[in-house]
Amino acid sequence: MTHPPLLSLRQARIDREGAVVCQGINLDIDGSRVVLAGTGADAIVDAIAMLATVSHGYVLVDGHNVTTHSHLGHVGIALFEPPLPPRMTVEEYLTLSLRTLGLSRRLADASAHESLALLELSSMARCPLRSLAIPERRVLSLAASMIPESKTVVASTPLRGLEGPDNEYVLSVLGRLSTHRRMLVSASQANGTWAEQNLFIGATHVAILAHDALLWSGPAAELMNGAPKYALHIAPSPSTMAQISDHASNTVHSEHDFIAALEDAGFAPQGRPPWITVSLDNNARTTDILSIASKTGVIIQELIPTVPPLAPRQTPQKPPPSDIEPALNTNAPTVDSTTPPSTEHDAETPSDE
Repeated sequence: MTHPPLLSLRQARIDREGAVVCQGINLDIDGSRVVLAGTGADAIVDAIAMLATVSHGYVLVDGHNVTTHSHLGHVGIALFEPPLPPRMTVEEYLTLSLRTLGLSRRLADASAHESLALLELSSMARCPLRSLAIPERRVLSLAASMIPESKTVVASTPLRGLEGPDNEYVLSVLGRLSTHRRMLVSASQANGTWAEQNLFIGATHVAILAHDALLWSGPAAELMNGAPKYALHIAPSPSTMAQISDHASNTVHSEHDFIAALEDAGFAPQGRPPWITVSLDNNARTTDILSIASKTGVIIQELIPTVPPLAPRQTPQKPPPSDIEPALNTNAPTVDSTTPPSTEHDAETPSDE
C-alpha cells in the first residue's frame, strides 16, 4: 500500500487575522525530508499549526485534511516559539503537551521520556524551562512534536537566526528526528540564508512558493547542485496590452514569446505565467533575461533568486564523535546534542508545586 504525498494543496486560500496570506497554490510533494521556503511556505505551516485558516480549497498533510483539523493528533507540530511556562521542567512540559492531546498520564510520561531518549536529550529532562537558551528551546519544540503513533512532523523555521554551534546543535537533533519521522520543515527565506542552507542540502525535496504560486519544486540535489535559479513574475508591458486592445495580434509579443525566447537562449524556463523559473549557467547573466523581456514586450515585476550553490565550508579542526547519529545535513559537522552550546543550565532544582 502506497502512502499519500507528504503535502498536497489544491487551490488553497489561507487567511490570517482576516487577511489573505496565500491563495491559488496547487502542489503535490513527497519525500522523507521536505523543505518549504518563501512567503507561501509560512502561510502553509501556519495553517497546519492552527495559526491561520484554510478558507478555500484544501491542504493535506500525510493524507490528513488541515481544513477539517483531522491532522491534529496524527501530525506532530514544532512551533517556532511555543509558550513555555518558566517554572516547569522539560519533562513536565512534554508530559503536559501530550496530556492536552488526550493521552493518559502514564502514556504521556512514557512518551515524553522516549522522545528525549530518541533525540539524545535525556540530560535536559529536569532542566527548568526558564534556564533554556534559544537553541535548547528549539529542540524542545522538536521533542514535543514526537507524538505517539505519528509518522510526520511539521517544523516551523527551526534554524532561523541561528549561527555556528547553535545552528549545528539544532541541525543534529533534526537529523535524529528524521530517522523516526517524515519531516516537513519551513525556511524563512526562499534564497536560503546561510543559517538555513543546511536544511536545503539535507532535504530530499524542496518547494519554493510565492504567496500565490508555486515557483519551483523538485529534488533538493537538483536545486543545490545545478545552475543558479531565479523565479520571475512577468506581465505584458503597457504597450503590448495596448496592441492587444487594438487587436493588432500580428505585432504582439506575448508572454509565450518571452518563454520561447528564454528556451532558445538556454535558460530552461519552467512553470506557467505569471510565474516561471529559469536557470543560469556560467555564461548567462540576469541582464540577458531583462534584454529578452524588453524585446518581447514583457515586464519582469519580480526577480527572486532561489537557493544558490553553497560555498565551501571550513573543515572542522576536530572530527565528530563516532557514536553520534548523522545530522540532517550529512555534509555538515555534527555536534554532541547532549551538550548545549550556548549556556549552562541553572543548577537550581525546581520544587514540586
